[in-house]
Amino acid sequence: MRYKKLGRTDIQISQLSLGTMTVLRGGAIAEKLRLYDAALDHGINYFDTSDNYENGESEKFLGAFLKDKDRSKIYIGTKCFFPKPEYPSGGLTRENITETVERSLQRMDTEYIDLFYCHRYDKNTPVLETITAIQSLIDQGKIRYWGISSFSTVQLCEIYYTAREMGCQLPSVGQYPYNLFNRTIEMDIKEAIAKMEVGVIGYYPLAQGVLTGKYGTGHNGENRASDPVLKKQMWDLSEDKLTKVSAFVKLAASLGVSAAALALRWCLHYDAVCSTLSNVNNFDQLQQNLEFISVDLSPSVIAELESIFHNAPVNPYTGQKF
Repeated sequence: MRYKKLGRTDIQISQLSLGTMTVLRGGAIAEKLRLYDAALDHGINYFDTSDNYENGESEKFLGAFLKDKDRSKIYIGTKCFFPKPEYPSGGLTRENITETVERSLQRMDTEYIDLFYCHRYDKNTPVLETITAIQSLIDQGKIRYWGISSFSTVQLCEIYYTAREMGCQLPSVGQYPYNLFNRTIEMDIKEAIAKMEVGVIGYYPLAQGVLTGKYGTGHNGENRASDPVLKKQMWDLSEDKLTKVSAFVKLAASLGVSAAALALRWCLHYDAVCSTLSNVNNFDQLQQNLEFISVDLSPSVIAELESIFHNAPVNPYTGQKF
């Protein structure tokens, strides 16, 4: 496994990390635990969850996973923002953050959270309240580092400079969607995260599985596209994108690697990205993802990918690529 220093933290994070948003869907819990044990054996050391994933059951899953393991060698991230039964208004208030962290620690049966995220920006709560609530939990040893998820550049600057002015710990990590279809972070946010030493963990690196090629013509089997509710949330599942994926899969095959591995390796060629965050449901998917290590992303391969997707961000004022 390859590792990279995460922002200004002391964490050397595995460049492939695992999420738990859908960990309880399909397959017995015991089998999923063996799957995550295998990921750990292959060097994956960061596991990501949220208080709202599976109504808190994903955090309980990680608690079972952590049992009898060396906690110092495993990094856990969780989040707070979205409404939940015990706090239906959600947000980043002091009360919600404090109660969320306490419940998360109980569910995961751990004494601390390595990375705590503001899952979204809260326009209804002063950032000073959010920051001081997090700092209080840091002082208590319940949070090691904190960060944000999907904040705009302006929102990130607001929370960063407010924390700096107050003498509080600065945000160290940001989660942003990043894949061959979505390259938004290559625009102005890249300058902000570089100056602030914010390490990026890219999520949706496989575009909800679309970039693996498994949703091509004639594909059958159980997957999120076979679920009417989940399929409505698959914004990358379109005929235009599937046509590009078809060419992408052929390129991966010519390189002797899985499409998943090539997609993950491409995400990591962007210096700002410290780790790619994805879900796996079985050992085959894990093995395909792990192949990213062997991908030779030469300039000619990058050029071929550009010709397939043709979506490098362009400055709307100058017409130049970012």
